[in-house]
Amino acid sequence: METLPSSEMPTTTKPSPPPFSLPSLFQLNPFWAQLVYFLFLPISGFLLLKCLPAKTAPKPKDLELLFMSVSASTVTGLNAVEMESFSESQLFVFILIMLLGGEVFTSLLGLWFFKIRKNKRRRTNLLQNSVRNLGFIVLGYLIAVHAGGFAFLRVYLAVFPASLRILNRKKLQPSVFAVFAVVSSFANCGLLPTNEGMVVFRESSGMLLAIAAVIAMGNTLYPCFLRLAVMGLKAMGCSPALEYLLRDEKEVGFGVLFPSRRTAMLAATAASMVAAQFVVFCCMEWWSDGMAGMSSFRKAVAALFMAVNSRHSGESVFDISSAAPAVLVLFVVMMYLPAHTTFYPFKEASKCSKSVEEHHQEEKKSKHYCYFKHVMFSQISCLAVFVMIICLTEKQQLSDDPLNFNVFNIIIEVISGYGNVGFSTGYSCSRQLKPVGFCKDSWISFSGRWSAKGKLALMAVMLYGRLKNFTMGAAKAWKLH
Repeated sequence: METLPSSEMPTTTKPSPPPFSLPSLFQLNPFWAQLVYFLFLPISGFLLLKCLPAKTAPKPKDLELLFMSVSASTVTGLNAVEMESFSESQLFVFILIMLLGGEVFTSLLGLWFFKIRKNKRRRTNLLQNSVRNLGFIVLGYLIAVHAGGFAFLRVYLAVFPASLRILNRKKLQPSVFAVFAVVSSFANCGLLPTNEGMVVFRESSGMLLAIAAVIAMGNTLYPCFLRLAVMGLKAMGCSPALEYLLRDEKEVGFGVLFPSRRTAMLAATAASMVAAQFVVFCCMEWWSDGMAGMSSFRKAVAALFMAVNSRHSGESVFDISSAAPAVLVLFVVMMYLPAHTTFYPFKEASKCSKSVEEHHQEEKKSKHYCYFKHVMFSQISCLAVFVMIICLTEKQQLSDDPLNFNVFNIIIEVISGYGNVGFSTGYSCSRQLKPVGFCKDSWISFSGRWSAKGKLALMAVMLYGRLKNFTMGAAKAWKLH
């Protein structure tokens, strides 16, 4: 590209945006932009939930509403309030913040603000067109999965009246349930408008399989379906620029558009993990009380549903507190692993398409952030610190109620919050060794019974987990050999 001589350059300069304007926010490092985004989103959700009327009285406390808003916006799914306590207008607030906090939607925002805007300034027309087309593909993918999932659930509820009777008994509109379930599942949040979650639908095998597919398409297998969508559109001859997306993924720089070989290995890895969990769960729980009275086919579908949800969604058809310890340990490992964990025994070709000057500019811009990332604790160390903090905040209950409040249950809750999963052992009044006052069982997470300080600590874990991609290479300054 030719540049104008200095004498022909325009004399007027474009005024810089105000320090707190939206454009200036997204010119920051992506980490700081996402941090601001995931602080603004739950606060906005909390204010809306607080202003809108609740379905039941008394209205949940402010801290509980904030906890629910953080849980929904970080797509964690742990709840401190029974979901049937919320009015229909509050349910739509949850739908909105789950949609805005989901992986696909936030990746679309990142693609627009950090790729398309940047490409307009300094990249070739081919790349600019390719990235713009990719943005439309992601948007179309987002709309198509939601529309298809909603249509399927509405038809399913109309064809199978047993599931519809459950919603009628709970005074839930089928359309509201279908929208909520699809948005929550695609965002991998795990919240549902029923108190029991999917437990009441454990024999609705068709619904479980459909929701499991939506869950996988929204997170773990999102890169696989995205690449398939690009390949399909290219085969249809929709745009010549799509060839560039499939050939130069690193140049495009979209984090979930993987090379073909890694995409295949991701699908194989995810399938292997689900299969391993399915086998272990069936071996340990096939004859358990939770599966009593179910046919073999429904047991298999329920076990598959649990295996899919243990990665990042957290919807459950069983009380996991009654699961075998080996199953719980396996779930903890799966919740800890990032969504796109891949067994990849190949060397990736190192291809650097940026100029030396661009590298120097980026290094200079993010020098302080990189240094902070270099010296900070590793993820597992941070989780250990959070577990210790929560053990201190819940010290009295650990002593008085050891069957509910034990370190293993706290670790499960913390790892679930960090992985933005939502699996929880819950709380049972029958497990109290020293019954104190009136105790009523409720369909809330174990953390819903924690103190205010414990809830605040877990909210920090959820936020940390939602931003964990930025800390993958942390603690490089620590030498353990």
